[in-house]
Amino acid sequence: ETANGAFPEDAVKTMAAIAQNAEVGVNYYQVGNFIRDFSPKPMTTVESMLCSVAKNAVDIQAGLIVVFSQTGVAPRLIAKFRPCVPVMVVTTSDEVARQCND
Repeated sequence: ETANGAFPEDAVKTMAAIAQNAEVGVNYYQVGNFIRDFSPKPMTTVESMLCSVAKNAVDIQAGLIVVFSQTGVAPRLIAKFRPCVPVMVVTTSDEVARQCND
């Protein structure tokens, strides 16, 4: 869908409301379980630990996951399991910061 036409501002507001409402209906626990069930086994120790981080964020209703990373591997693995909260990456690497920035 695009915001072209006579009322682009209204179109953007409508699209934003639809996206926001769609997020409310996502069962993050179920999504995480689905991804984990279909991930190749055995997982590495790091992947298993970061999978647990994403799952625990749902369980404790965390507001944010903070991860320190120099390579970008940890935040990518956390994001793989689609946690329900934002992931903040703390790094000194410009390349990792660019990769993790929306």
